[in-house]
Amino acid sequence: MDSFLKWTRRGLLTVSSLGFLVGIVVSADDAWRDAGLGIMLGSVPIFLLGMVLFTAAQAGWIVAVGLVGMLSLMGLGFYLSHFEGMIAAAGGLLFPGSILLMVAWVWWFSVGASEAKAGRLRATGFGATARIVAVELQGTTLESSGSFPRYGVRVTVDTQIPGGRTVRGQVEALLPETRIAQLTVGKQVQVRVDPADPSSVAFETEV
Repeated sequence: MDSFLKWTRRGLLTVSSLGFLVGIVVSADDAWRDAGLGIMLGSVPIFLLGMVLFTAAQAGWIVAVGLVGMLSLMGLGFYLSHFEGMIAAAGGLLFPGSILLMVAWVWWFSVGASEAKAGRLRATGFGATARIVAVELQGTTLESSGSFPRYGVRVTVDTQIPGGRTVRGQVEALLPETRIAQLTVGKQVQVRVDPADPSSVAFETEV
């Protein structure tokens, strides 16, 4: 599947780039100007689709969906800006507004949602011991004044739950570098487990 997506996005970006270049060359001739512009316009959605797949591969589908939303709002803003009065003003506001919305979208799904889930599990979940299976950095960084930067990390754990069963789950958290260094494969950690879904876990203590 990954190989298919890789060649799909490469193909889309290549075809759209070539199409745009062909459109430029064709539109240079007055007799073929409309055809050239049509080719160029037709290349735009193909290029955007390729960019969405590329963004998803590099930064994840959450960021890719945010990119689609931002570009859609920008396009709507560009369209509305051709009118007059309040409609044109609203179109102008959509440009910076779309960027702010994308930043908020990415922050919530990469930071806010994981912290909200961890807080809920610490309040309602039951305690258990888990063994670390894998540790993966996610590329998210959160900096605030007066504290060390925290980095996004996904920790795969095998949790021992009542009844003797072992359930594999993942903990997503923002942790300082010193704490991440302590998360070694094979180490046992204390977690809070969702009673309704034992694969949903969070570290017992907040950092």
